[in-house]
Amino acid sequence: MFRKRLFLLTIACLLVALVPVGAGAEGTTSLTGYALSFLGQTGGISRAVTYDGTYAYLNVGPRVLILDVSDPAHPTVVGDTGVLAGVPLHMAKVGHYLYVGFPGDGLAIMDVATPSAPRMVTTLWPGEYIWRVKVYGNRAYVVGLRHFHILDLGNPASPAKVGEYQDASLDLRDVAVVGRTAFVTARSHGLVALDISDPANIRKIGAYDTPGDASSVAVSSHYAYVADVGGGLRVLDISDPAHMTEVGALTHIGYPAHVIVAGAYAYMDIQGSRVGVIDISDPTHPQKVASLRVGNIDDLFLHDSTLYAALLYKGMAVVDVTDPQHPALAGTYDAKTSFLLDTAVSGSKVLGTAAYQGLFTYDISSPDAPQQAAFVPLGYDMPGITLAGNYAYVAAMTHGMLTFDIQDPEHLRQVGHLDTVGMTWDIAVRDHYAYLADGNNGLVIADVTDPTAPRQVARLDMGCKAHGVALEGSYAYVACMSGGLRIVDVSDPLHPSEVGEYRQGAVAFRFVAAANHVAYVTTNWGFYIVDVSDPAHPQRLGYFNSGSTQRVTLHGPLAFLASLGEGVYVVDVSDPAHPRQVAYYNTPGQARHAILTGDVVVVADGWGGLLTLKFTQTGYRAYLPVMKSNE
Repeated sequence: MFRKRLFLLTIACLLVALVPVGAGAEGTTSLTGYALSFLGQTGGISRAVTYDGTYAYLNVGPRVLILDVSDPAHPTVVGDTGVLAGVPLHMAKVGHYLYVGFPGDGLAIMDVATPSAPRMVTTLWPGEYIWRVKVYGNRAYVVGLRHFHILDLGNPASPAKVGEYQDASLDLRDVAVVGRTAFVTARSHGLVALDISDPANIRKIGAYDTPGDASSVAVSSHYAYVADVGGGLRVLDISDPAHMTEVGALTHIGYPAHVIVAGAYAYMDIQGSRVGVIDISDPTHPQKVASLRVGNIDDLFLHDSTLYAALLYKGMAVVDVTDPQHPALAGTYDAKTSFLLDTAVSGSKVLGTAAYQGLFTYDISSPDAPQQAAFVPLGYDMPGITLAGNYAYVAAMTHGMLTFDIQDPEHLRQVGHLDTVGMTWDIAVRDHYAYLADGNNGLVIADVTDPTAPRQVARLDMGCKAHGVALEGSYAYVACMSGGLRIVDVSDPLHPSEVGEYRQGAVAFRFVAAANHVAYVTTNWGFYIVDVSDPAHPQRLGYFNSGSTQRVTLHGPLAFLASLGEGVYVVDVSDPAHPRQVAYYNTPGQARHAILTGDVVVVADGWGGLLTLKFTQTGYRAYLPVMKSNE
């Protein structure tokens, strides 16, 4: 019996393994041999920082760098965790262990006893959104999006959960613990007081609704200091947690999201890019006494008289607050951060647009070790880039279209600019014309015969927010955020005319690609495949749920989809009515564009910077019998 089963299993395996790509079988399911695997990564943004008295720990995209800051003016990297599951939001150091909270990837515990060789120990609650990790004594208090956890750190490498509080109606952010009470910020629900005297039975005992979104909290004496996005600094008397009252406030300081209190001073992120020092010696009348511009702050950590700031688009700033009324910049660390929104490939070089930073050039000649090769600072929001000939055309929102000479990608030069009335989201270029999806301004067509002096030659008011644009044949396909897919005859670029439209209820379309009279349109819920062979009467062919999808790139029968919260999908669209997933990779950031070049997929991964993936195809398909249900 055993030999018979072995023989049958062997025959089945041979049948599965030896059917070549392209072969078909009636009534079977095809599993194509494609795969995506990690190659390399660089860049990303800095969202979390902490310090243990010897080393600073700073995330750069999905990595955590361990920095020697004994000379704050010249921080040096002594360790690198490598690429983690996501982009950290917060970190806390406990003994030899680093606790790292991720957006959607839970809490990671890493052994950093040897800074040059950090190693992963375990991950708790994968899939959960972790905002803050605070340590008081031998317990860690972990704030998730809807959950609040208490961990016993008797064994820091394997902490035991001793308590949990859940409330689906709250959007939790931060915590401060005083005795038997935890004060948790809950955005639009203000500050919530939890009785944690019995961790196994945590109870809500009070709340105070602040005017803005309560983001961060620090406690000193019987006062809570709340960083209230939209409401400034709010000071609450918490002597009776069940009946908290506001006793003071400081407004007109921007949208602070972080607060730390030490002695008579509070330290906050104010006015977007400044460390603010607030005198709270009289809690009823907090006063700003000093500020220092350092960059866009996303985390603060105070150790003695030194403040460490994680800077979204720069890395880290070290601020000396020995004299709080005269904060001084002691040093910075340039982490070569990048919040990539879009990319385009030219040979071994990748050009990427980064939000509020500029235009980057990356060298991917060694795909497993991509390197930043050049940077042009601009400070604009630039959601798109298109290459044509020796030029790059950059969609720069309120700044219209920028043109760059890219003949030497490591020495980019801006050579032209077209200002538009709307907000330029996307650009397609063909035959000396650029087609701009210009938001509420509709479709703008520019003559780029001379890229140094682009000029508008036509505009089509579409009555919708034009967000994405693609060209095929005589038509431009415009994805509208509030008006479906519009089909425009551009056979005469000087006189465009709308000839058809496709709507999917109230679904907002983002970007579009087109090939062989089929349009592929992305949305917040995946992408739609639309037959546009009759432009006046487009028809839906198929749909694939790829989550909050940004751009789609076509390569033969395959569509490469970048999904913000999920990663990169590869979908076989050879049968447009039945698209099917053939490969997937969960990126650590927020995938916005995935481009296949050779056997490498280049990903603009938002918070996660630039990611390179290996794309492999086995060359065979496995055909398995379809099991039919009797129901």
